[in-house]
Amino acid sequence: MTTVDEIEALRLRLKAETRASICTELADAMLSLAMGADDQTTGALVLSVPTLLQHSVPEVRCIGVALAATVLSGETQTDLLIRSLSDQNERVQLEAAGRLADMARPGLRAVFAPLLSHADFRIQFEAARGMALLKHSAGIEVLIAGLDRSDFRFRAAGALAVLSDPAAIAPLERCFAKWLIPHFDRTQI
Repeated sequence: MTTVDEIEALRLRLKAETRASICTELADAMLSLAMGADDQTTGALVLSVPTLLQHSVPEVRCIGVALAATVLSGETQTDLLIRSLSDQNERVQLEAAGRLADMARPGLRAVFAPLLSHADFRIQFEAARGMALLKHSAGIEVLIAGLDRSDFRFRAAGALAVLSDPAAIAPLERCFAKWLIPHFDRTQI
């Protein structure tokens, strides 16, 4: 069985499966096939993206966003990720915001701006990180707030370093001076 046939079999099985955990495993298998895929395999995976993004299981849609970011390119990729920001599930929105932030495209500032006031801090953080990668200070307060959260500290320090805004120096120094900051985080700060 070729990889293209394997992808088709996974897609058909995903459409027929009702158990969320199995659906997630099938989608994850498709994403794994995207790593280092040749053009033919990538083409087959591109055809699978709509199946994953329209699935009822939120985790499958998250994997669909990751797959889209891996196998699509250009405006198609960007448009699909922007549309995923309006998914009903915040985990899917988070995946899309993170993938968009990683792109660091200047045209995305208008997309990140409203996300800076999103109800979910994780989505605010991804938008702020995206702004920082664009050398824009609009999300600096969110990144500084991330320094106080152990699950965001390392990435917040990295984004603040990329931003290079002098307003971040004092908060970084305060964070560095705290007790019990892990060495890995302290090194990043």
